[in-house]
Amino acid sequence: MTDTPEGSDFIQVSAGGLYSVALRENGTLISWGHHSSKLITDTPNESDFIQVSAGDYHSVALREDGTLTSWGSDSKGQISDTPKDSNFIQVSAGDGYSVALKEDRTLVSWGNDKYNQISDTPLSSNF
Repeated sequence: MTDTPEGSDFIQVSAGGLYSVALRENGTLISWGHHSSKLITDTPNESDFIQVSAGDYHSVALREDGTLTSWGSDSKGQISDTPKDSNFIQVSAGDGYSVALKEDRTLVSWGNDKYNQISDTPLSSNF
């Protein structure tokens, strides 16, 4: 277990299953809580992040250049299937899957499709 970080420079926070991750003003990430699936030790240490989301056993973060980075458990492809392209503007991690919004207002999802979280993703950009 790791303790809640101190400081007053946080701009976003997200709670996962047994851990949390936060984004600092300088674009760096910090994770704390139960260390399972390398959620804490594999947190990226770069300083170019603008958003982060914690899922049950994985996290995903959005970089300034519109690309995505994910870490943690890859039991359902939630890490290895992370899109490699750019132009993303928002991301959210769930229970074994993630979904991201692109600049053109289309959605991309990847990971666990047990309940059609991936296959039922709307293809339209009429949001």
